[in-house]
Amino acid sequence: MQADAIMVPAIVNSLVNVRAMVDSGFLHYALINTQLVEKHKLQRIPFPEPRKLSGFDGPRGSASYNMVRFNVDVGGHEKKNVYAYEVQDLEYDLMLGLSWLTEFGTLLDARNRCLIFPGSDRVYEKDVDRTADLTQISAEAFKLLTRQAREKKNVQVFAASMADIKKALEKLEPKDPKKPRKELPESYKDFADVFDEKAAEELPPHRGRGIDHTIELIKEDGRDPQPPWGPLYSMSRDELLVLRKTLNGLLDKGFIRVSNSPAAAPVLFAKKPGGGLRFCVDYRGLNKITRKDRYPLPLINETLERIGKAKWFTKLDISAAFYKIRINEGDEWLTAFRTRYGLYEWTVTPFGLANAPSTFQKYINWALRDLLDEIASAYMDDILIFTDGSLAEHRKHVRQVLDRLREAGLQVDIDKCDFETKSTTYLGFIIEAEKGVRMDPKKVKAILNWEAPISVKGTRSFLGFANFYRRFIRDFSDIVRPLTDLTRKDAVFQWTTEADAAFKKLKHMFTTAPMLQSFDPDKHTILETDASGYVVGGALMQYDNEGVLRPCAFTSKKMSPAECNYEIYDKELLAIIRCLEEWESELMSVEKFEIVTDHKNLEYFTTTRKLTERHMRWSLFLSRFSFAIRYRPGAENALADALSRREQDMPSDDLDDRWKHREHRLIDPAIIESPRQSDSSRVRVNLSRAQEPSLEEQWKQAAEADESWQQAAEAVRSKAPRFPAGVYPRTDISACSIDDDNCLRFRDRRWVPNSEPLRTRIMQDIHDSPMTGHPGREIMYSIIARGFYWPDMSKDVRRFVRNCDRCGSVTA
Repeated sequence: MQADAIMVPAIVNSLVNVRAMVDSGFLHYALINTQLVEKHKLQRIPFPEPRKLSGFDGPRGSASYNMVRFNVDVGGHEKKNVYAYEVQDLEYDLMLGLSWLTEFGTLLDARNRCLIFPGSDRVYEKDVDRTADLTQISAEAFKLLTRQAREKKNVQVFAASMADIKKALEKLEPKDPKKPRKELPESYKDFADVFDEKAAEELPPHRGRGIDHTIELIKEDGRDPQPPWGPLYSMSRDELLVLRKTLNGLLDKGFIRVSNSPAAAPVLFAKKPGGGLRFCVDYRGLNKITRKDRYPLPLINETLERIGKAKWFTKLDISAAFYKIRINEGDEWLTAFRTRYGLYEWTVTPFGLANAPSTFQKYINWALRDLLDEIASAYMDDILIFTDGSLAEHRKHVRQVLDRLREAGLQVDIDKCDFETKSTTYLGFIIEAEKGVRMDPKKVKAILNWEAPISVKGTRSFLGFANFYRRFIRDFSDIVRPLTDLTRKDAVFQWTTEADAAFKKLKHMFTTAPMLQSFDPDKHTILETDASGYVVGGALMQYDNEGVLRPCAFTSKKMSPAECNYEIYDKELLAIIRCLEEWESELMSVEKFEIVTDHKNLEYFTTTRKLTERHMRWSLFLSRFSFAIRYRPGAENALADALSRREQDMPSDDLDDRWKHREHRLIDPAIIESPRQSDSSRVRVNLSRAQEPSLEEQWKQAAEADESWQQAAEAVRSKAPRFPAGVYPRTDISACSIDDDNCLRFRDRRWVPNSEPLRTRIMQDIHDSPMTGHPGREIMYSIIARGFYWPDMSKDVRRFVRNCDRCGSVTA
């Protein structure tokens, strides 16, 4: 190194920490080490002919074959789009020369070994080893230094103990230790490369527009819409550690690269079920303006017909399937995402991107081509190989498929494979050699495991479910009579042998043909879902050839203690998620299906800007399906409603974890009127004096978004004789007024704008108040109606109370 050269820390592309030598004797702008370029996949621009370099302390006759483009930051002074010569044997990561010093007006102070930027900013030399400069100080001294640093502008102090670091690293890893990998059968040892984990992480080549993932935007007035520029979410220290680790890993593999895109999606993290954090990009904005690819997924019924007579099965699972498909050249900028460490874009297909499943299905169909339906079936990344002949013939078929996967550059996860079996599960069905295909018992488990009721309420719930089948069952009234007799007002509840026989007979009839039909992806499909306070339930249904709606499968799952604390709208969404998880393979093959729920609208979920970890996880999962949501009152949602309220699933006592750990949000005393101001039985949420600004802000936002509410308020202010046409036609304007807070009132009660989150919050506050304590529907409605009004408030209160099992036992 020359006397007028020093070493300083620098950051390349906002992420990579490097050692940079600054040398005023080097006349060019910059040099960069080949090893650094290759490790971090920096952008190369090749020269037509090698360029000989001189004027720096490097190998004699050094030549550069490429220019490299990147951003570099030294001491907070960033230069974008630096073009540096790439040198094979450069001693340092990076060399900055006289041109760089001149551009920034930087002085090189050889005596103090530092750079001086305009404004007297100094960046000091960074040696290879600075351990000798570390000083051990007391905790008290550190506390003083921290206090002094906080008083300075633009100074941040961070402290981390070894225990903190160890704890953070433990969070990054799954809780369960990694199991040893399965052994590859001897018959397929020569295909070890197809099962190679490292090969699965290699960057695939571009394969052309027909196979690479293309993003086509829906034009507006003949022009492409501008993809959104998402927010930059704040992250915890643990999340930042995972973010840096994830970005480094993806950059090393070439799966992402630095971007200058005018569009960007936000990034956040979701917790993995087994521990650790999952990196997520929220592509909802891009997906909304992307033209959907309707490439068909395999028809389950046709697939099952072809494999029903097979004697041998092998099941394969493609590793990191989406990462084996490149983004079409020129479309990468659309996948850009923002992070604290810079802007990046994908070179491979990421999760959560619209049409990604269709693109991969197209590719796997091309890879297997003539083998499909003859010896193999491919549903996304799941491949089933079947043979109706001998084991030797089956092994030949497996080798044919493995050979095609090798040609296609696809690797297989051996831990998810089953080789040479006589039975297997595939697409929700059980397939057994020489026995054919049968429905997985899990589809009717919720009915078969339904325990006999122990109360009138439980009997009525079962009868509500049974009434759906009335049209299918001859002499239905005679069969259910022993059960209906138990629900009479004057009857003493006693479970008889006749009632038990009727209960078991009905369960058997519910779960067998002709009432339970096989799923057909070509038919109109309806998913009924419902959630009670402690259980989610659902039914998968289709119309038969005569236009009659019949169930295909049922599910019912208890909520965990944590899930019991969800808000009502999250519980209803949880029911949808659990049902989609249960019947994922069936519903993925449907072009578009209908979800029926008694949740009037999902405004809270669809309008939330920043998603929680839970919502992010759900959003990514929901993006894989094509569906529409329709509201139907709970009373008409008979099957799902009953399945979510099976008596056996409800907490039996206060020792049940789901009740024991249930949280109760209490109203702050400041927002409850004192007895001096009104009758002691009157409780209301006082927005003007609330100690929760977010509640008043929520009201303000809801009022601004509710056009009808705004028109009604303006009509009252202007003393109009009636509301505008179509605005609250059944409401008398003379009963309305505007209060001192500029809020619309109806008969001296605050008119709540049409916002489900706001209305739910008001009901929740009253419901959870220690002064009311699970009051039941009538009392709760009476309390809310003293201070608030909105159309159909009685129905909303009834639906709210139905989701609280304690309220259900209260007699008003």
